Amino acid sequence: MFIEVNIIQSLPPSNPNRGEDGGPKSITFGGTLRARMSSQSQKRAARLWYRENAAFDRDQLAQRSRRHAPELAKLLDWLEAPEDRQTVAQLLLALFNVAPEKLLEEAISDKGKNLLFVSNHELKTIALIASQHQDLLADLLVKAKEYQGRSEDSSKQQAKKEAKETNFGPSKRELAPLRKALVQALATVPGDVALFGRMMASLTETSVDGCVQVADAISVNGFGIKKTPIGPSTNKSYVIGEVDFYSAVDDIAPNDDPESDDAGGTGMIGELPVISPVYYRYANVCIPELESLVGNPELAKEFAAAFLQGFIRALPSGYIRSHAHMTLPEFVLVRVSPGQPYQHAPAFQVGIDRSESGRSIAELATVALLNRVKAMDNLYGATALYSGVTAMVDVDGMAVSPLANVLDQALAVAFGG
Repeated sequence: MFIEVNIIQSLPPSNPNRGEDGGPKSITFGGTLRARMSSQSQKRAARLWYRENAAFDRDQLAQRSRRHAPELAKLLDWLEAPEDRQTVAQLLLALFNVAPEKLLEEAISDKGKNLLFVSNHELKTIALIASQHQDLLADLLVKAKEYQGRSEDSSKQQAKKEAKETNFGPSKRELAPLRKALVQALATVPGDVALFGRMMASLTETSVDGCVQVADAISVNGFGIKKTPIGPSTNKSYVIGEVDFYSAVDDIAPNDDPESDDAGGTGMIGELPVISPVYYRYANVCIPELESLVGNPELAKEFAAAFLQGFIRALPSGYIRSHAHMTLPEFVLVRVSPGQPYQHAPAFQVGIDRSESGRSIAELATVALLNRVKAMDNLYGATALYSGVTAMVDVDGMAVSPLANVLDQALAVAFGG
């Protein structure tokens, strides 16, 4: 059972999700170069939106960071010395992403090498498990201190070599009870993790495949986006609609001295590529998997609702202060599908340009999307258990409802009432 969201959304001049060259991301689709927003940037925007706007217990919300050790260290109250707490905390967190032979090296590092997506509630669970394995962790703490001493007396490479030759690090057998306890305790995950997933390189049993699928957004229009060399090097180019030439005025520079280098008050000049696309955006949520991972149907429903609202209402915030590009969609189609979900980007293989009829690109895109949905339903059989529409453009032959009503009905159907 999936809840699917199809969106048509116009943006003003903007660059919300730039590539490595600083210009808007792009993709060639249907033989035409289009603007693109990555799925990752949209997922982060949705997550940040509901963190600010939904009434969740803060401990249930996960954070992706390399800096969880200080918070975990505060919970290890069976250790007296702050530096010992920090070392054991780093060692515990390293269990999830680091091979056993590298645990001691990670335990004495300044911060973790890998991002971990965990909640404060999970940190408390890890601390509780740690208190039940104090003897093992105390032994590892002694080894970590000795390893640190070796590293200080010789090069790190030499310390690693010696540790490997003497089997100095903990063995998998030693760690097995602790690892098993962590896996069992973290079987139920926070809603954040259930939605977006996480990868644990070492303790792979705690990895989660997220219940959310988000497509890269693509513009339905090509509107003359092109590769244009800028700057002194012709090898560097931006995908642009226009180049916004800007200048920063020096408020104190002399304006009355024509010989001055600062004549006219210009302190800095530059160029910023901007586009004004109409995007097709798509996401879905697998409801049974979300319920299973969260372990609480009501909480799962709350997280599903929060994500859907966040995905519809939030956008990546690149250059937001320069362009204030936040808009709301002109069209939202929400469907509840009992089987395989499908997006409808192929509706826009032929780029849409404004027609002589005077209808906007967003309106024409809405028509193209609905025509494809109807054609696919006719061809393969209509399976959607619910379809609801929120629209600010003309939608022929479809009832239009407020977004809150559409989402409430979709959630009721997907969660069985």
